[in-house]
Amino acid sequence: MRETCYSFVVCVPPIAQNDKTAWEELDRIVAEPGEPPEIFRRLYGRLIARYPSHCVVTEDEFDDWVWGDAPLWDHFGHRAAVIEVTWSRINEVLPFLIEASNGLGLTVFDGVEEKIHRPGKGVPVDWLRRWMT
Repeated sequence: MRETCYSFVVCVPPIAQNDKTAWEELDRIVAEPGEPPEIFRRLYGRLIARYPSHCVVTEDEFDDWVWGDAPLWDHFGHRAAVIEVTWSRINEVLPFLIEASNGLGLTVFDGVEEKIHRPGKGVPVDWLRRWMT
């Protein structure tokens, strides 16, 4: 049985500064055709260095698996990467994903919390406390 996953979207700039406008533009950004840019290859490298992604997960690896679907690279598009994280590992993985993404100048859309994590803003302490408890 597949574990419940938490989805978010990592986007390449430019992203509208107004949050309402940014959310309205998100579907268009996700659908933009084209190859993933080099910055996504760098993000992917950081993600899998800490949390490997395989095409097939064995039973022995299943308890340590963090990604909702494999291979992870298949979810990287031209301007957006739609990434799922297993719910049981969210407290550990999501702060790292936000930090790694923002550190590369990428914006993270968090649809569950309805927040946009922008580069240079850091991961808010109140948001971290909510996920860490």
